[in-house]
Amino acid sequence: PSAPYAAIAGAAAAGVIAVGAGAWYARRRWLG
Repeated sequence: PSAPYAAIAGAAAAGVIAVGAGAWYARRRWLG
């Protein structure tokens, strides 16, 4: 199978998780 597609999908998923975690942490800090 094509490795680049899997790498791009993995990077996108990691980016979404990182952004989501960062936003959740920031909101929790500001609200808390």
